[in-house]
Amino acid sequence: MSSRGSLPAQGHAVPCPCSSPEGGLTRLTEAVDAMSQKTVQLVIARLITDEEVRLQFLDSPLETLTAFRDQGFELTGDEIEALLETDRNLWTYAAGRIHPRLQRCSFRCR
Repeated sequence: MSSRGSLPAQGHAVPCPCSSPEGGLTRLTEAVDAMSQKTVQLVIARLITDEEVRLQFLDSPLETLTAFRDQGFELTGDEIEALLETDRNLWTYAAGRIHPRLQRCSFRCR
């Protein structure tokens, strides 16, 4: 390639960034970390905005997180452990601070 961002000359292969010793593997790891962070953000959002999920989590935290994983949320063991170790009062406190139109209410008897 003659300059950054230009196409390679005809007949020259573009190397895979993952096989590059200049950090391709680092970029792949960063992409996986970003996906993992996105999953954690989605789970936290559900715990705060979905009352049914929050109540279920407060009753049975490990089972709720396992159900998330069974539904395809790619939570690592460390992420599950961190969510379990988070102060349980946070979930209800945070939910109480979000506008009601952004929340999903439960019709479950308490």
